[in-house]
Amino acid sequence: MQNDGNLCSYNKENALQWSSNSFQNANYFQMDSTLIVDRVKAPFTSKFGLILRSANNKYILELDVDGAFQIRKRSQEEPSGKPIWGNSASMDVSYLFTMHMDLEANGNLVQYSEDGQKGMAWDTKSSDKQVTHMELTDTGALQLITDSGAIIWFDGMMPNDLWSGPAENILKQGDSLNAQQFLRSENGRFVAILKDDLSLVVYMRKEDGSDMEIFNNKMTSTGQNLGTLSIGSSGEVIVTDTTEGKEIFTSPTKKTGSLYHLRMQNDGSLASLDEKMEVQWATEVATFVNQMEAGIPEEVAAPFTSYRGYFMRSPNKKCMMILNPNGALSIVDETGKTHWQTNTDLGLEGAAERFVSFVEDGEFSLYLNENTQSWVATDSKQELPDSFKMTMTNTCQVEIKGKSGEVTWNPF
Repeated sequence: MQNDGNLCSYNKENALQWSSNSFQNANYFQMDSTLIVDRVKAPFTSKFGLILRSANNKYILELDVDGAFQIRKRSQEEPSGKPIWGNSASMDVSYLFTMHMDLEANGNLVQYSEDGQKGMAWDTKSSDKQVTHMELTDTGALQLITDSGAIIWFDGMMPNDLWSGPAENILKQGDSLNAQQFLRSENGRFVAILKDDLSLVVYMRKEDGSDMEIFNNKMTSTGQNLGTLSIGSSGEVIVTDTTEGKEIFTSPTKKTGSLYHLRMQNDGSLASLDEKMEVQWATEVATFVNQMEAGIPEEVAAPFTSYRGYFMRSPNKKCMMILNPNGALSIVDETGKTHWQTNTDLGLEGAAERFVSFVEDGEFSLYLNENTQSWVATDSKQELPDSFKMTMTNTCQVEIKGKSGEVTWNPF
């Protein structure tokens, strides 16, 4: 008598000889059973079959007979549930009696084809993070949480990874992001993510550690978690609902190139660019006020590199230094007034390759690309490396000082 409601006969090699074929009926009735809960505590083990059911009875979590670990959404049309999320593990039916899912005492959620490390097929890599419970929410999200309610993992992505750990800032043509995957700007302040409802959202990390939404295309889908973000052949940004097999968002594009990529930029804009770095489509740059809340430093120490966007502010948060999209380096205040600017208007082509560099010997310069310097701060370079720092005052003044405190450069 099996956990899935089937009564079966097997030989000594565990080959099926006869079945009552009651699996589907048993599964259907289990969905409404009070024995299937929405939350379990570690350690917890389950064989194949139903594992969790959301409190509102709309979602179920199951380990299928083929090893698929998935969330299903129930409806009147499909009372047994339509898959909306699944992990990458699949197994041969020969593992039917050895496969199991464990929420281990250390907080790691693991799928095994058989007992032991060798049998590990998939895991959430959430061990030793104080996970105490696993929960299936009323919105269909599977969560690993702590006693305090902190979410450590959900639906195949570690939320903390948005702002720490390795991340790409570029999506190349031919590649795609799935729901809950993201791009992070090189300065670590902005993230573009394809949400589980397939909306495309850009977040900014504020100085207090909270997140602020600064862009949302507000194009959602009923196909939760089954979708992709990609770049089309003409540079258009595309969100595809793979459940329904249709595009739900397509950006305009200038079609100026032949090879395109999507980039999460340091100024908070998400941009489609061609091979000459000409913008095809982009979201709005984060505002001065928003940028000021993004934890921009009051001083930078050599060595330091920054691409397009704001990179230093005054202590009173009224002045900032910015590398503009056109290649000009500026000091601006909260009213939009420019207090100082380089004479380096280079146009928008190639904007994503430009950067400012502050090196160990005190030289502060602007580069058109990795090989071409377009501007250097006069007399900022010293003969020997020192502990150089660049600071901004409350009156929008900028100074470079060495370890001795001597000012080696001031644009005014």
